[in-house]
Parts: sequence; structure tokens; C-alpha cells
Amino acid sequence: MGDATAANQNGTFSKDKTLPRLPIPDLDEWAAKLLKWTKSVVDAETHKTTEQNVRDFLEKGDGRKLYKKLQQWASQESLANWLHPMWMDGYLRARCPLPMNINYGLTYPGLGKQFPDWITRAAAVLVGISTFRKGGDPG
Repeated sequence: MGDATAANQNGTFSKDKTLPRLPIPDLDEWAAKLLKWTKSVVDAETHKTTEQNVRDFLEKGDGRKLYKKLQQWASQESLANWLHPMWMDGYLRARCPLPMNINYGLTYPGLGKQFPDWITRAAAVLVGISTFRKGGDPG
């Protein structure tokens, strides 16, 4: 019995309460990194549109409001890690085969024929996601 108690005291999650809280990335720094990253995977015109969308999101859209809500969510004393509940709900609790439902290469096998190299395929996935988010308008 003593061994089981010692194992619990030194187990995987035994030090969780001593860890610092997971920081929320700064919104403006995140936006700058996003723009830097997208510049390497899209053409100049698409990147210009992306820059405008990010600017609108930060200045006119819901960006600041959502960021404040995230900060409020993260400040809950009962929540040691603001990402944990979303990570659990959105990914780890899935009871479906993850490669078949998460991996775009397996989910959309036609992408390989249409876009033979990985960078073009990644861009096509991003365009598809962006089009979906904008309500079907690819422009």
C-alpha cells in the first residue's frame, strides 16, 4: 500500500498545481506571425486580402472582443489551463478514427491528384477553410 501512495504522489499529474498557468498568446503578435506564415504559402494578391482580413478582424471585427472573452475564460480560478477543456472536447474525446477524420490527405484523397505537391495541397486546404468561414464566397 505504501508503494501505491508514493506512486500517486509522484505520478504523471502530481505536480500540475505547481505549474504556471498556460499563457494566452498576445493577439497582435499572433496576427503578425499568422501574416508572416501565410506569406510563404499564398500568392501576393491572396496575402494582401489576408492582411486586410486580419486588420478588419483586429480593428473592426470581433478580434478584440473575443480576445477579452478568452482572457476572462482563462482567469477562472477553477481553470488551470484555458486550452484543456477545448482540447479535450475538440480532439481527445473524439471516438472516431483520427487519421480518417482529422488528416486532410486521407479525408480528401482527390487532393493528391489535383495538387501533387504538399505546399499546393496545404494552400488548397487553407483556401477551402477560408471559403467555408466566409460563407462560401471564395473572393
